[in-house]
Amino acid sequence: MKKLFANGKGTLFKKFTKKKLIILAVILVIAIALIVPAALSRHKKQEDEILTAVVDVGDIEVIISGTGTVEPNDSYEVTSLVKGEIINAPFEEGTIVEKGDLLYQIDTADVENSIERSKISVEKSRN
Repeated sequence: MKKLFANGKGTLFKKFTKKKLIILAVILVIAIALIVPAALSRHKKQEDEILTAVVDVGDIEVIISGTGTVEPNDSYEVTSLVKGEIINAPFEEGTIVEKGDLLYQIDTADVENSIERSKISVEKSRN
């Protein structure tokens, strides 16, 4: 193995042969060939991202839209003591009602018939 320095004190390149130095140089050239174009293209992309606009006087309008579920603060379930056909409902959905307002008018024919049958049954039981 030849010494690379004339005075014989060269320790850095002593172990490298000519073949190893050539391989190292080729690897270094390939690395530079890959890194430099990537760095240049990154710099070019940053320049392309600059946007310009002409200043103009005008109104700014912001529109916000969305969807969701609307729920009332208070809700009540209305039930009836009797069953029957609804013959009158004097309000519509969304109408505000007060205490004592008529909500539904139910056909009372079935209830009246039931009461009459019960009265007849009581009379028969007494006789």
